[in-house]
Amino acid sequence: MPIYVYNCICGAEKEVFRFIKDIDEPVNCECGRQMERVIQAPVYKDFQPYYDENLACDAFPDGTYVTSARHKKEMMKKAGLEHVDRKGENHFEPSARALGIG
Repeated sequence: MPIYVYNCICGAEKEVFRFIKDIDEPVNCECGRQMERVIQAPVYKDFQPYYDENLACDAFPDGTYVTSARHKKEMMKKAGLEHVDRKGENHFEPSARALGIG
């Protein structure tokens, strides 16, 4: 998900993770004004492998070591989870397939 930088006339700056489809949604500053998106070069964040105990399921009861974003998606699918982003907060929820509705 891309990182966008927004500036406010009060001098505040904010980095926001957003889906490209949400790029035109307004971002408000703490002062109450609407912030403007700053056009800049893309930001590349290097993926660092990590141990994720949130991916615990029957296949890996203690969690698993995640080595890439693709690997995490594969492990989440095996665990019956999907990533849900709500206003910048990351959540893991059972997928529709795991709930038997998809």
